[in-house]
Formats: sequence, structure tokens, C-alpha cells
Amino acid sequence: MEHYGSIVVENLTTDERAAELQECREYNRGLLQGGVLLTDPFDMSQLDPSAMPYAGLLNVDQEGGMAYLRIPAIDVELMIYHGTEEEVLQKGVGHLQGSSLPVGGTGTHCVLSAHTGLNDKKLFTDLDQLENGDIFYIHVLGEILAYQVDQIRVVLPEETEDLKINAREDYVTLVTCTPYGINTHRLLVRGTRVPYEEEREQSDGALRKGSWLEQYRLAAFAGLSVVLAAAAGDFLWRRVRKKG
Repeated sequence: MEHYGSIVVENLTTDERAAELQECREYNRGLLQGGVLLTDPFDMSQLDPSAMPYAGLLNVDQEGGMAYLRIPAIDVELMIYHGTEEEVLQKGVGHLQGSSLPVGGTGTHCVLSAHTGLNDKKLFTDLDQLENGDIFYIHVLGEILAYQVDQIRVVLPEETEDLKINAREDYVTLVTCTPYGINTHRLLVRGTRVPYEEEREQSDGALRKGSWLEQYRLAAFAGLSVVLAAAAGDFLWRRVRKKG
């Protein structure tokens, strides 16, 4: 998070940040008026993250970095990048092209997705631990936006009704695949904008035990078991062959 903040300070003046926010809000108004049809974030067949002006907006570090997501309840802090192609989802959170840019405002609905179950990264593995009332934060261009979880749903990939923009609301929905290791459905955790309270963000810590470390240990144990079983089988085969 400190790295993102330093990039914003070093690369953009106050006036430039204000101008960038204005461009993003105009882009979002266009999405609201145009009634964009959203698709499954994990299906790239209908998306083009390099399309202009999308790729040029919120490209703070010139490498696709847009903003920073913090979810204290499950101890998650991740960069948000343009698009949801696999290269992005291997390193952080992807912003679904066609959804509102993560700058807030009435009539916006930003959709952010990340993987579950990667062996070497937690990402959104513990997203299923979130509960209604939890708060997550988006740090963008020197501003901090707070969203309180108000809806949690499991849907099929083609069921995107819950990702649509509501002209009267300011939403962010976090998306990941579920169930763990099967990935036939999508977990949608929606937050609605609430006033930001600095004291609360600073005091918020991990509220509940996540499942990622346990899943990682189980996967490592399973892999070790396979290796040991193979080694034991090879040893026995050699002994039998030697006796024969």
C-alpha cells in the first residue's frame, strides 16, 4: 500500500490527480448511460483490456496498476490491475472491464476479481470468510473509499444480474471462483459505500481465521504423501526384484 501511495505522490500533482478522477467519473457516467453488458470476469473471450480509453485511465504506475484493495477482516492487501486476464490474476486483483472504475460515486458498480486456491498466494482464498457488516477499503489517487458488505451470493458464471449498475447506489463487488478446487460457481461479495472512518480502518485487524494456510498445508502434505508412497513402492519393487 505504501508503494502505491508513493507512486501517486511522485507521479501526479494534486491537479493531475483531480483531472484523472474527473476523467474516470466521466467514463463511469458513460457506462451508466450506455447500459454495458457484463460477462463472467474469468471469461476473457469478450474482453479487451488494451482498449482505449480504458487502458489509459487510472494507469498510475504505467504497468496497469489502478488502485489498492484492503480487506482487514481476512488480512488482505492487494493491488488492483486493469483487466482479468490470467497474467493479472496470478499477481493480484483484476478489474472487470465494462464495470465502473474504482473511484466511487452514485451510479457506479465496480467489479473486482481474484483467484482462490493458488498454492503460493492467498489472494481471494478467504473471501468466503467475509460476513455482512465487514468493511473493505479502496485506496485510489490519494482518496480512501469504504464499502460495507451487504450481500453475499453464490451464482453460476453466466449469472451476472448482480453485477449491473444501480443508478442510485455506489457498489463494489468482489468475485472469486467456488467451491475450492472445483470452481463451477462464482462467489459474489458486494459492498455498499459508507463514510470512511480513519480510526476504524487503523484499528481493524484480521477478525477471523482464514482457510488458505490450512489448504496450503493440506496440499503440501498430499504432495509429500505421493512422493513418499512412490519412493516406498520403488524400494519394495527393487527388493522383490533382487530376491527374484
